[in-house]
Amino acid sequence: MNDIDLPLLLTSLAIVGAGLNGGIYFTFSTFTMNALRRLPPARAASAMQAVNVEAVRPAFMSLFFGTAVLGILLYGLALVDFAGARSVLSIIGASLYLSSIVVTAAYNVPLNDRLAAVDPSTPVGGRTWDEYQRRWTRGNHLRVAVCVASMVVLLASLLV
Repeated sequence: MNDIDLPLLLTSLAIVGAGLNGGIYFTFSTFTMNALRRLPPARAASAMQAVNVEAVRPAFMSLFFGTAVLGILLYGLALVDFAGARSVLSIIGASLYLSSIVVTAAYNVPLNDRLAAVDPSTPVGGRTWDEYQRRWTRGNHLRVAVCVASMVVLLASLLV
């Protein structure tokens, strides 16, 4: 049996993880939020509140944070066993994915918390939804971009 190429395995898994996360975000940016905007504000806000509750279940959280752990491991491997351009690209790719975690924690989650705190059927709930969907979607576009960029850079690290 051959030895496992740990950097190749971790990079491949990180590419898949960044791609899956980026795909989830892409779905929201391209049609989910647009569909919610077509609903009356109270229904849209209520639906998004339900989505936000479901998002913190093990399936998504494992993918979300598991990919971050892979990025941290890649970062560490690149520093410990520096291999020139491959290591630089690995660090950049991992950092890009980790930036999606920062955007989520610093931008999207506080918006989710604000939305969760209102009754969607009230005027305040409607105003909160209106602001939420515009701001949240902008942050989500950024998450799509950094996840896709992470995938591309990590793939490039395998090709140099």
